Amino acid sequence: MKIIDLMSKTREELLLALHLKLNTLINYYSKLVNRFTYPSDIRVRMLIPESLVDDMSIFKKFGIKIRCRDEMYGGGVISDRREALILLDSGRRISTAIWSTHTSLIELAKMYFERLWEASKEI
Repeated sequence: MKIIDLMSKTREELLLALHLKLNTLINYYSKLVNRFTYPSDIRVRMLIPESLVDDMSIFKKFGIKIRCRDEMYGGGVISDRREALILLDSGRRISTAIWSTHTSLIELAKMYFERLWEASKEI
């Protein structure tokens, strides 16, 4: 899964916007936790809809900062400002994903993430 691949390559900062409960991600959360527990200098922020707060709160105890919004219409992953994966919503599943290493697209995705982050509730 490309999301897990991006996470495993992260060295400094990982930004996650998850609009759906990704069962594969939940099933492999132990890999995530191990990856981001050591070293602890990797900054991880996760943005989720309120409907996923209970499912994702496990990540908080490992230092992952989580905020929630009423609704999210898509999601994505940004790793170290080098790679981005944009997930487009189609009801209850991901129908389209765009992966890029293009600097301008990554910067646009990061600016959008930051805007949503600032307007979201901390949990």
